[in-house]
Amino acid sequence: MIVAGIDEAGKGPVLGPMVLAIFEVDEGRLGEVRASGAKDSKLLSENKREEILSRLEKIGSGKVKVISSQELDSRDCSLNEFEIREIAELIDNSQAGEFYIDSIEANGEKLAEKIRARLRGKRTVRIIAKPKADRDYPVVSAASIFAKVRREKEISELKKVFGDFGSGYPSDERTINYLKNFISENGAPPSIARTSWETVRKLIKGGNDPVQKKLF
Repeated sequence: MIVAGIDEAGKGPVLGPMVLAIFEVDEGRLGEVRASGAKDSKLLSENKREEILSRLEKIGSGKVKVISSQELDSRDCSLNEFEIREIAELIDNSQAGEFYIDSIEANGEKLAEKIRARLRGKRTVRIIAKPKADRDYPVVSAASIFAKVRREKEISELKKVFGDFGSGYPSDERTINYLKNFISENGAPPSIARTSWETVRKLIKGGNDPVQKKLF
């Protein structure tokens, strides 16, 4: 049987994309996933993530979906509901029979029910959603690494166009200063900004001309 882990990177930032990842592996090779050193990507250095990812690519299959700031802004539901839809689509397009998910809600069982309700396929699959699954299940750790590495590459490419905006998280002073300066100079946030985020809306309102459009 094929087993899969699902996780995301970049859900909270005000700049840049969110990346969802699924890692699929034959259950007979789960020991190799654990032996690869896979763990919550936040606990690993950039070099270590790259090193482990190269090992994981030889053990199973990792796939990612990059979701732009525009897609996140144009959603017609809550961010959690949006992610539930995206996770259900990953499952529908997977051949795995068992899925482990880093829960985006405190009650993992309820989250699993919501995901099942969104599935289009008729086959029966097992879904285990738990908080901190990226720490407790190596197959989810693997997905975490795939998501984090891809997002870092996306951010690196964006910085070549938009300049150094820090991590993209609202807690990062460099990110906030970048946004303040960009809006002040251009009258609107950059196209990589999530304008539906309260952080960006407040910065726009603080300007002289609360322009709604995006540049670039």
